[in-house]
Amino acid sequence: MDGTDAFKRGQGGGDANPFAEKSYSDQFVRSATQPLVKRQTRPLEITPEVLKQQAQTVDEQIRLCRAILERFGPRVKLLKAANDAARQPVVVPPEPSDDKKGAKPSKPKKPAGPAVVMPPGSSPQDRMLVDKIITRLKANPDLIRRATIAVTQFEEAGRAIAEANGKLNQARVMPAPQAYQALEAIEVTKLQGRVYPICNFYEVFKDDELIAQLFPPPAPSKSGTGPLNPQPKRFGFGR
Repeated sequence: MDGTDAFKRGQGGGDANPFAEKSYSDQFVRSATQPLVKRQTRPLEITPEVLKQQAQTVDEQIRLCRAILERFGPRVKLLKAANDAARQPVVVPPEPSDDKKGAKPSKPKKPAGPAVVMPPGSSPQDRMLVDKIITRLKANPDLIRRATIAVTQFEEAGRAIAEANGKLNQARVMPAPQAYQALEAIEVTKLQGRVYPICNFYEVFKDDELIAQLFPPPAPSKSGTGPLNPQPKRFGFGR
């Protein structure tokens, strides 16, 4: 797979499919977080053990969501670099002035290319891939729309994880009754909902061979029939 060298260095490996584990599929996230979908009945007595268990449950869900974002992060950053550059307006230089007597007509200058801000640690191969994606995005309004939505979803998920973790840390230093109430108020299910579409990026971009290099499908199901969740339209990416 071309490019994504920074990703491989950051993860300490160069697997052909960096998401070749079921834990990076949408279906796995749904099943792993299912126990928290329905609010449990509050215990009659909030003992230290009960409070510890509740905090541990919330912490495990936050860690799962954070691990998924960390795995996708380097690749989304490359997509963001390409998307930001592709959305820049084309700068047309002014026409050359030929006021001087006897001067030869100047050749018109080409429009300036977009400024590309690459993530730290990017390799020349990463830059080559990003340049190709920029060209593809600029030629396809629907593709650039999907890229913009994907980057926004990833950034919103990161902010939601940070917010949930901050609330968890605050709950740890509260008295038991207030702490349990604060833990219940952490909207873990909403956090999970922000991670689901990120696990589905392979479906969102499977029709583009360049961006598909960034987001290969997760591990196939046990039956070997392919990706675990082939239904991206419910996330608002319908084409």
